[in-house]
Parts: sequence; C-alpha cells; structure tokens
Amino acid sequence: MRSKLLLCAGILSSCLSQAAQVEQPEIHFEAVPEYAAKVVISRDRNAPTACDVEILISGQAPLALGLGESIELKIPAGNFNAELALSPAGYCGSINLRSQQSMLIKPGETRYFQVLVDRDSLFLSPSIAPGQAPNS
Repeated sequence: MRSKLLLCAGILSSCLSQAAQVEQPEIHFEAVPEYAAKVVISRDRNAPTACDVEILISGQAPLALGLGESIELKIPAGNFNAELALSPAGYCGSINLRSQQSMLIKPGETRYFQVLVDRDSLFLSPSIAPGQAPNS
C-alpha cells in the first residue's frame, strides 16, 4: 500500500513539474482622460414655467431637463459652449426663449449650474454643490 502511495506521489509530482505555462491575457482599462471635467446642471422645482429646457453642450444632441431634474456630464476641460432653449413641445414652442453661454472649466474640476428662467430670459447660473453652505 505504501509503495502505491509513493508511486502516485511520484507521478503527481512529475505532472506538476511539467505543467504547461498559461499565458495571462493583458487587461486594458479604459481610463478617463486627465483633461476630463464634470458639469452638473440642475433645475429648480419652483421654476416659473413647466416647460422643459433643452440644453446643447458644444453642439451635441439636446438634453431635456424638466422641473426638479439634474444631469451630470463629463466633458473635456477647456472652453465649452452651452445653448439653452425652451422645449418646442406643446405651448412651450410658441415661447421663443434662447440663450448661449461660453464657459471655461479646468481639468478635474466639477462645476455646478442651475437653469434660471424668467419671463424674458433663460440662462445658466453658477451654483454651489448640494449640501455645501455658501461662503459668508
């Protein structure tokens, strides 16, 4: 019995010493570029109009922002253009409010904006991060 165990141990050890090398695949992670920045745009629930606001950032497809909603965008740092317009849906289409703003954002920076709407203007106003108190 003992000789059988020694024989099995010998066979197993010879198999282990001749194990085939398994090549590890390279794993590539898609990294966020160092120059990326973040823009958070929100809309107050108490805005004077229920019309959705369409936001176009640097010529991309428009994003609709309703009352009380917020969007977070990762964009390249540097200058970016934001165009705002009231949604053309329903009676909002007859209200021709539009604006365009250009802003500068630094790499790694997060900027907060709030859409402000009144009777004759529409614009992005700088805002503070949620949960932070304004500086006195």
